[in-house]
Amino acid sequence: MSNPDRIAWADVEPRVDIAAVATNLLGPAEGRRSAELLWRCPWHDDRKPSFSVNPTKRRAFCNPCGLSLDAPALVMRVLGIDFPSAVCFLAELAGVTPPPRKPPPSPPRDHADFARDAYHRLWTPAGRDARDYLHRRGLADETIRTARLGFAVHPWKWEGKRLKLSVPAVTIPWFDRGAVPRIKIRRIDSDVDKCRSLGPSKPPLLFPDVRIVAGATVAIVEGELDALLLGQALEGIATVATLGAAQAEPNAAILERLIAAKAILAAQDADEAGDKAAAMWTALRRSIVRVRPPVGKDWGDVHTWEVDIRRWWIDRLEGDANPPLFAWAELSSWRWGPSRDDRLGGIDFKPPKSIHAEPDRPDDQTPAPLAASEPSPVHAPSAIVTPASGPDHLFAIETCKPTNYCGR
Repeated sequence: MSNPDRIAWADVEPRVDIAAVATNLLGPAEGRRSAELLWRCPWHDDRKPSFSVNPTKRRAFCNPCGLSLDAPALVMRVLGIDFPSAVCFLAELAGVTPPPRKPPPSPPRDHADFARDAYHRLWTPAGRDARDYLHRRGLADETIRTARLGFAVHPWKWEGKRLKLSVPAVTIPWFDRGAVPRIKIRRIDSDVDKCRSLGPSKPPLLFPDVRIVAGATVAIVEGELDALLLGQALEGIATVATLGAAQAEPNAAILERLIAAKAILAAQDADEAGDKAAAMWTALRRSIVRVRPPVGKDWGDVHTWEVDIRRWWIDRLEGDANPPLFAWAELSSWRWGPSRDDRLGGIDFKPPKSIHAEPDRPDDQTPAPLAASEPSPVHAPSAIVTPASGPDHLFAIETCKPTNYCGR
């Protein structure tokens, strides 16, 4: 039996102009080939228009992608919606008024197909910029594959029913017992207006869908990419998860999953929102400890500073309330160059990104190492001057932004 509240595609199809649908979704056509209208395909790196719409056949095609779509399939693929919603969208465009709908409660939609397509697209040439973005965020290919991250060109801004802007984005699927009830869409070309979601914005879930074993140490962070970065760094040491946003509050199901944890650490961002989120967690259980990123705003910034996140966390878990950003073994392996600031009167420390040649130094001018009893010299974000063997060997160690690093 059909649903009386749902408009039938057969009632809409005769009045749908697929060329008008494509124009509404993709903007004006960029060319024409005989009876076909041409656009640049939104699903691959299309240097010349190869996405065609044939009004006579009432279908859209992209040979490089292997696509042949009717109007509902085109709407579903561009907007990421299901078939009934696509039919309603087309009905509005065609001027067909659907009956009032009172949909019964239904389980969350499974976005597994969208996630799977985006995952495979990430590893094509079209996904190169997205892969580079994830690598800059510190994620290894194994982590990216395990989390099933993907790439999509996603609709972002609308003017009425017309699509105004599509953006390249990373897709982050949330799994729940094999289903994908939510996908976070994170654009890679801007840090402004950067996220959208398919599915509920605050699901009662943890990301990633980790198993919390008895006696585990659990770190709660804000964003999905920070959770993956920290989980990658702390493998075998701690379980890392997020609720997806600073303001998200754990429900009873999440708190029940956390009961088995030996220790819970509130590792949200080092800003006002992160501090408020951490305070909410510490209010739930007095034993929860706040752990702020030691430099920058989030754990991605800590990676950018080339801090050994695993070593820093081991020091923190072993009781050091303020571990140094860099261990002396790391500092001693770096190259040292002339100071950029004459006021320092010494040598300027710049944490490195590449190897630079260092002038030969007579043996009798080699700086003496720190004694074992002396403290590690660098704690963010202060500048520290450490004397060596004499007045000619004064080293100015300055914590500076990673864009100024000089070399290992």
